[in-house]
Amino acid sequence: MLTPRFTVSQDATFITIKIRAPYAKASKAETFVDGNDFRFFSKPYFLRLHLPGRIIEDGRESAVYDVNTGYFAIKVPKETDGELFEGLDMITKLLLPPVQKPTRFPLIEEITDEKDKENHSDEDEFDWQIEQIPEREFESSTFKYGFANQKSGFFDKVQDEFIGVIDITNPDTVPFAERRKLRLQQEEDKFSEDHYLCDLFENEEIRQLLNYKPWWEDFKEHAVFTDDEQEQMKNLPTRKHLLDAVELKAVGLGLVDIIFAFAYNCRSTLGENTVESPWNVCKLCSTLSWLESFESMHDVVIACVRRSLCFPLYRNWALTCQVLEDTKQIFRLGREALLKSVLAVNRMLNDGDQHFIFNNLYVTDYCMWLQCTGARVISSLAETLQKESLQESDIGFDLVELEQAARICVEAESCDNSMSDLSKKTANLQVRDDDNDSDDTSDTDDTTDTDDTTDTDDDSCSDSSDSDNSDSEVSGGEEGKINSHHEVCESNLKEN
Repeated sequence: MLTPRFTVSQDATFITIKIRAPYAKASKAETFVDGNDFRFFSKPYFLRLHLPGRIIEDGRESAVYDVNTGYFAIKVPKETDGELFEGLDMITKLLLPPVQKPTRFPLIEEITDEKDKENHSDEDEFDWQIEQIPEREFESSTFKYGFANQKSGFFDKVQDEFIGVIDITNPDTVPFAERRKLRLQQEEDKFSEDHYLCDLFENEEIRQLLNYKPWWEDFKEHAVFTDDEQEQMKNLPTRKHLLDAVELKAVGLGLVDIIFAFAYNCRSTLGENTVESPWNVCKLCSTLSWLESFESMHDVVIACVRRSLCFPLYRNWALTCQVLEDTKQIFRLGREALLKSVLAVNRMLNDGDQHFIFNNLYVTDYCMWLQCTGARVISSLAETLQKESLQESDIGFDLVELEQAARICVEAESCDNSMSDLSKKTANLQVRDDDNDSDDTSDTDDTTDTDDTTDTDDDSCSDSSDSDNSDSEVSGGEEGKINSHHEVCESNLKEN
């Protein structure tokens, strides 16, 4: 049997279930209503929903089939008029079977006292900052990973198939503390001062990324999921997760890690995924690339920021801070925005070469868990994340000292360039002064020559008896011209 695509909406009186069944025979369709359960059957389709409120059959129900679109529109009245049914857009949760009542002699029984109930309740306040180290890590030689750290042994035989996908080798034999130590060392080795400073001073593209407005800035509360997203949720496995306090904390902090990586990729690609997007998300997310399990909100935020300055194409402090604000905003928007983000990561990793493995280990379970977990868990995560703020000095790469030294060098280089430009201008000014002096000298020589010529002409007009005197005067004139030229040259030298 096929599970059809469907949507559920409501008003004050009715629940409306739209079912796409283009190959069904409308006259053979059957529906069944019993309290919280709704069932639809028409070969080859079968749909069973467990609703968050009770519905009834009292003669007001109706069904319409649109031949052109292949949709059934079935309206069923609520048992209590005006009741609000929560989570009708959580497709996977609606498909989950109802909790079975225990038999007279249950094979497995969960026994908790009141104190345990307080610790394990999704709706109670949860402290995401307390460090809790699972004792089971020291009780077995096989260490856990995956959603809620519930998987192990997967990489024993397939480690070679995923080289380059995960950064840790032999994760089944490496405890969390050692993973964290190796991860921090890798980040220290991969941090590039030249790359960071380049993005700091040559930041035209960075400004473009900062000005980009992603979809969550215009997100409306209780936004409708797209047909593809509804189909994706319909095809998810239908199972519930029973988590203890330690597992719940690991899951919540891991979600922050994944959402940060998703937000960075979305902003750095301007909302258009590339072939590098699966790598970007997995590399930035320590939960995926290092199978990390965090112990406090501060730890996960530090890890996100450090990796955003070590691995991706754009490594800029302002961009990282903006992505952190994006992450906070997605959490503030609540369950729907978080689920849309994780569904996008799920689709993205399915398109990657080998990154699909993280869907099997983590992301698919997150898609189911987000639909079923209590609202208080999500809101407490969001509240704790909002309180986190970082300074460059918190990251551990000596960013403050690095930027100060770089700015001093830039200022010194700018000063040297200014002095060089000033020297060139001064040299040009001296050349122009020399040219002006040469012009003055030329004018003086021309005047002297003119005077000499005039004297000669006058002498030639005089009586021949005065020829000796004329020769003496000409000779004296030549000496005067030479002396005058020497005086001009000496004057120019003194001025220079």
